[in-house]
Amino acid sequence: MKASKHQLKPKGFIPSRMLVVSNETPLLPGRQATVQEVGFMEWKTVGNINFSASGAYSKSIAIDGSGNSYVVYKDIENANKATVMKYNGSSWETVGSAGFSAGEVDFTSIAIDRNGTPYVVYKDIENANKATVMKYNGSGWETVGSAGFSVGSVEDTSIAIDRSGTPYVVYTDVGNFVKAIVMKYNGDSWGTVGSAGVSAHFALNTSIAIDRSGTLYVVYRDYGNFNKATVMKYNGSSWVTVGSAGFSVGSVEDTSIAIDGSGTPYVVYKDYGNANKVTVMKYNGSSWVTVGSAGFSAGVALNTSIVIDRRGTLFVVYTDSANVSEVTVMKYNGSSWVPVGSEVFLEGFVEGT
Repeated sequence: MKASKHQLKPKGFIPSRMLVVSNETPLLPGRQATVQEVGFMEWKTVGNINFSASGAYSKSIAIDGSGNSYVVYKDIENANKATVMKYNGSSWETVGSAGFSAGEVDFTSIAIDRNGTPYVVYKDIENANKATVMKYNGSGWETVGSAGFSVGSVEDTSIAIDRSGTPYVVYTDVGNFVKAIVMKYNGDSWGTVGSAGVSAHFALNTSIAIDRSGTLYVVYRDYGNFNKATVMKYNGSSWVTVGSAGFSVGSVEDTSIAIDGSGTPYVVYKDYGNANKVTVMKYNGSSWVTVGSAGFSAGVALNTSIVIDRRGTLFVVYTDSANVSEVTVMKYNGSSWVPVGSEVFLEGFVEGT
């Protein structure tokens, strides 16, 4: 758990750190619940500004195969329960009921399967802070498997769905020595993928991605390797390290992973080895190498996230202390990192899930 993320929240607080791309257009959830996309060299709002009824925390965004945007968030107006909203082309509409979870949630994450069904995972306060996944069946939200299926309480929940429609979740499991755990839904219940601990030691800031062949990748902040970044993949029978464990120069925070069309994994993180700025690395088949310059953000970064569009262009989003902790999106042009549209386009502090 990122201890600093749940202390005093400044005015204009915007808890979010999920960037996605739809048809080469970057999209990002913003204040209250606002989504912005980049147009011709500038950011513009998708639908209405502040489309949620009130404060929206722990936001995550996903895009279905038709390009529709979905946002899940912790809904202050509805007793801190989960709410999902969808942009229908002209306005934002609630998917099912607002506040559909049994109780308060945290660390919400959303993914859409190839049939357009949205799935959400969250830390379920109502069920002893364990992990719960729900999906929308066309008329209402239903639990996928059992509510609170994790062994113990969780942090940093993240969800991904493979091409066959199977959902996978990763989280830090306090009930299993604070290790990273990946679970798969087999159509009836949730089961562990591989051993009952992806990581050998404490793992924080867990993030999951699946390549086109269905291989699972997980990145995390590795306590057993001086809080440096480690990436693991599942080879069909066990979890193996991708390159060296703890490959980053220094300790990291806010790790996020994405896989390009050729199967190359990329990670982004707040880099304590480079003045707490943003660094992106990729695995070249034998080792991890820096993409562009290490520590390329103007100031100290928070809440880093990465996505790759269909053309293979890398985008990262983060909040930058040099820009009064406002949101910045950068893309890699093949040799360096450059701003997307206006470098800063959302006011206020942004927190990750």
